[in-house]
Amino acid sequence: MPALKLETFEIEQGGTPLQRLRSDILDRAKNDAYANGFKDGVNVTKEAVNAEQNRLLAAILESLSDVQIGRSEANASAVRNLRPVVEALVTHLAPDLAKRNFSDAVVDAVVRARSADADGEISLRVAPQQVTFVQSQLAQHPLAVAIIADDTLSDLHAEIHWGDGCDAINLDAFLGELARVCAEFFDLTQEEPHERNRDAN
Repeated sequence: MPALKLETFEIEQGGTPLQRLRSDILDRAKNDAYANGFKDGVNVTKEAVNAEQNRLLAAILESLSDVQIGRSEANASAVRNLRPVVEALVTHLAPDLAKRNFSDAVVDAVVRARSADADGEISLRVAPQQVTFVQSQLAQHPLAVAIIADDTLSDLHAEIHWGDGCDAINLDAFLGELARVCAEFFDLTQEEPHERNRDAN
């Protein structure tokens, strides 16, 4: 019996053109899917990072706002607690200091007047109850001054006249202005910030 010989077929390297085409399409689809998946993963990660950053930033801003509110409340409390002390100083200590320094202020004003008009006559008007004390203070300085009692002036008010000039010392007015400015400051600081902004506009 003759030997049967089977026909052999050569298969091209890499398969048939159809197989290669399928393989190329599959490889391209797989690569595209991988690239798209990677890009989607990066985008999801970016979004997650941005969301976390926004959450952290919001928490930081809220904490800073709480600190600012706390600081504002602490400052307002400190100012409220300081008001009685300042008012006591303005009401009790400042007038006493003004009385103690009134004569020094008068002597300084007379010295300035004498410097402005070396030879002219200088007159000093003070409250009647201040005449003796002011005379004793001016006696310590070689200054020729006519002291005139003026019952229209308060204890802490003096007027100095010379030649064509004049000066006035009014510590009562100063004390009144000091009290007004302090009260205005404390009233303003006790207002809420939005009220201060509204009033400023």
